[in-house]
Amino acid sequence: MTREGWEGWAQHVDWAADNPIKRTARKMVTMVQTINKDNFNGRQVVTCYTCHRGGRRPVTLPSIDLLYGTPPPVEPGANTAQMRLGSDWLAQLAARESAASRGRFICFWGHCDNIVFPTRSATLAGADNRHLPATPHVQMVEHPAVVEEVLRIVATTS
Repeated sequence: MTREGWEGWAQHVDWAADNPIKRTARKMVTMVQTINKDNFNGRQVVTCYTCHRGGRRPVTLPSIDLLYGTPPPVEPGANTAQMRLGSDWLAQLAARESAASRGRFICFWGHCDNIVFPTRSATLAGADNRHLPATPHVQMVEHPAVVEEVLRIVATTS
């Protein structure tokens, strides 16, 4: 990525939209990376899914009564349920798409994705699926390959 490319990209980014939720998410990604580095020699053992289970808020420990009783079932968050392979929601989306329309999509995905699980479900059959190695979900928007592709599309459609 050239300096000019980054400056061009910066002109289109609403930096004011950097809000407390984004700042917290970045801190949490750093926390997970640190846990893995300090405890697992950098292997990705702990992810956002470890605590969040696909929901916005982390799953907390059950009360002491539940702790020693029958454990509650792990319920997936709404996002997880929707994106689960074979879900009704994905089937409804697929029914409205033609095979030709899928060729217009570019899907960036990675094995470190901490939002989409399983990570392979981030691809779309018939789309231009591009793998971003070692890139968590929240960092994909700043990945040079993504930025370059967005700038290329903007330049060709302007």
